[in-house]
Amino acid sequence: MSARRLASLVPAILVAAPIVLLVVFIIRFAVNVPAGDEWHLARDLHATYHGQEGVSDLWRLHNEHRLPFPRVALIGLAFATGWNAVAEMYASAALLVVMAGGWWRLHRDIGGQRLWTFVPLAWLVLSIGQWENILTGWQLQFCLGAAAMFSAIYLLGRASMSAFGGAVLCAIVASYSFNNGLVVWPAGLVTLWLRGESLGRLIRWAI
Repeated sequence: MSARRLASLVPAILVAAPIVLLVVFIIRFAVNVPAGDEWHLARDLHATYHGQEGVSDLWRLHNEHRLPFPRVALIGLAFATGWNAVAEMYASAALLVVMAGGWWRLHRDIGGQRLWTFVPLAWLVLSIGQWENILTGWQLQFCLGAAAMFSAIYLLGRASMSAFGGAVLCAIVASYSFNNGLVVWPAGLVTLWLRGESLGRLIRWAI
């Protein structure tokens, strides 16, 4: 193998390594038992099974959060897998991998053509340091909210109405996946301002 080929292969391996580590981590430590707040999902599953789950049930508060999108995702996964909590963990991991892919695309868009410079970001996004989120199925809401927030900001960098519409939809998903997702709205206004939108137009959008 030539030195040039080896030099290009090493960063690719380093980017792929946290994905492999994430999967191995779930295989090794995941337990198919609902934990903590996830037991609240039993009510939704019971109501859905008996045809009693409505929009108001998906909309109800959980602590200070409204979680309609994670609830739909978790209910769907539960019925598809027999409420396998490990499947929810893999879904969270998949969202993190998708988000890492989005970061790579953004990295390239702003001129980061060398894979070496993306390695630290890949390890940060896919870090098993967030093990409590990874190994608790209910925490799918965090990964869904983070992926939706990133997607919204990324799409706002695209100068088209379709991208803007997609960004708004992603911002709504982020807002109703976890309460912290609401920060996407002021962040989005700042992104549009940095893109060159006028202050007056941003104010009109905001109100």
